[in-house]
Amino acid sequence: MLSKIALSYIVGFICVTHAPQILARPLFPRQATVTLQVLNNSVDTKLGCSAAQIATLQSALTDASNIASVAARTLSGVALSGTSPEAVTNFLGITGAQLADQTATRITAVGTAYASSLEQITDLVNGNTDQTLRFYCPAATTSAQEGNPCESDDNAATDNLQEGKINKMALCDLFFAGGSLASDTTTYNADKAAGKLTSFTSPNDPGITLIHEAQHSVPLLGGDLSLVLEDIAISVAQCAALPASDKEDNAENWALIAFLAQVDPSRFA
Repeated sequence: MLSKIALSYIVGFICVTHAPQILARPLFPRQATVTLQVLNNSVDTKLGCSAAQIATLQSALTDASNIASVAARTLSGVALSGTSPEAVTNFLGITGAQLADQTATRITAVGTAYASSLEQITDLVNGNTDQTLRFYCPAATTSAQEGNPCESDDNAATDNLQEGKINKMALCDLFFAGGSLASDTTTYNADKAAGKLTSFTSPNDPGITLIHEAQHSVPLLGGDLSLVLEDIAISVAQCAALPASDKEDNAENWALIAFLAQVDPSRFA
């Protein structure tokens, strides 16, 4: 779940096992195809997405795929070089084969999945499978008992079939609040000029939100529940201040590193 305001503390941390010899992995690894679906509101008006919301989602998916593609190239180059640029040190704390392995799973494969076509459905539950991810848009008037997981400061919320629910991603009101990569870039440049390299304003582009939420999604992480990350920290300053060993285990750190690769490649030099 992505909240731009609240800080979530997690009792335990996810342990990620990194495969050796990962530099031989191709830039776009093979994976099972993820089917992307969106619940429209033609039948379900409490959880379904309007035509305008579906259009925003489609644009965000394209945005996320493009951002991930840029980030994959940037981080793969860093991994091959064996260096530790400032942005990677501050927000991931990993290098070499470890960085290549994580990039392939959390950025490259996610970008590939988000480039898939988006199908519209009228039933959120029936037909959900291990390789299906369903988006839905709970109305503000829809209660938690009626299936709305969104808190007031959430952009999105993700559930998984392997955790006893279904593979779905709720797009909350803030997801549709008008954030864009262009406005985020303008704000970032002003923050950077003010010296806020590790405390800039959190991006609100829906595409960046999707990259964050992918770190919570089993189908987008190759079907491996052990790779799902939690929200240890949310604000940029909190993410940068995490111990080096925890940065790669925090979902927002991956969203931020993808954002930086897009808007400020000089930080990876």
